[in-house]
Amino acid sequence: MPKICLYDMPNDEKHAFAELAKSHEICFHAGHLTEEDADPTADVVSVFINSKVTSGVIDKIKNTKLIAIRATGFNNIDLAAAKKHDIVVSTVPAYGEHTVAEYAFALLLSLTRKLQLTVEQVRRGDVNANIIHGHDLNGRTMGVVGCGRIGKNVAKLAKAFGMKVVGFDPFPDEAEAKRVGFEYVSLDELIKTADVISLHAPMTKENFHLLGAEELAKTKRGVYIINTARGELLDTLALVEALQSGQVAGAGLDVLEDETLIDIDEEELILRRNHVKRASLEHAVAIDILSKMFNVIITTHNAYNTVEALNRINTSTIANIEGFFAGKPQNVVKL
Repeated sequence: MPKICLYDMPNDEKHAFAELAKSHEICFHAGHLTEEDADPTADVVSVFINSKVTSGVIDKIKNTKLIAIRATGFNNIDLAAAKKHDIVVSTVPAYGEHTVAEYAFALLLSLTRKLQLTVEQVRRGDVNANIIHGHDLNGRTMGVVGCGRIGKNVAKLAKAFGMKVVGFDPFPDEAEAKRVGFEYVSLDELIKTADVISLHAPMTKENFHLLGAEELAKTKRGVYIINTARGELLDTLALVEALQSGQVAGAGLDVLEDETLIDIDEEELILRRNHVKRASLEHAVAIDILSKMFNVIITTHNAYNTVEALNRINTSTIANIEGFFAGKPQNVVKL
């Protein structure tokens, strides 16, 4: 009986794999996949984005033939190592195209209408409407970086708010842009003209710090930055400086560089190590600064997290696993 090990698996999602358990041995792990927890007898390993499947981990899972990622992105997998060991990698390409787009707007509206500050005033019993003036979205320009499924839905929502929409994508879909009512422009033009920049690009070597100090300096003063994609797309240190100077009016961040450092236990761990990367220390300080800013909202990779989206993730993952065993692998990452 094939053995399937699922990591990053909360108790309330285990029921979704009951049918699969009838014909496979299922092992659930609440924690991340690590070298210490890797099961060398597993035929299939399934992880969420929290698990970093390094070459060291892949060396440990000697019997594994499929890594089934319960997410769209796969930058947490060492693809070269997977290819070396002839391991197939599958993803869930479509589960949160509306879910994440809605969340991006939840962050944006919370920032532009200063909901955090308003709620805090009510909690303190000290309401001063004179310092919570918000901004309309109608008539402003939304810049969508990465116009895949999620990005296109962000564009649709922006149009519904009466916004002008410009998009950047290395593989433009002109027909869909015409149907939705937005235009593709260069990244440089988007950065210079958008009132809101929403990131929906995948994390690749080329996209690292897609918005860095140079790019943020080119933005319209008072721009809002939304990131529900990958933390590494945005230079955290440069963002802190841009927020402090007022170049960026607000940031909604569901993802961050070294985002595990949001957990105080993770911060303590890096300090106890004999050698700590300078970047990690800088990111820890930056996250602490950002968390105290009234014009910044930080959430913990929660944009995907609805009951409906989780059902779609698990259903698609099961289909990927069953398809692989049936000799018809699907949603396979090109290695």
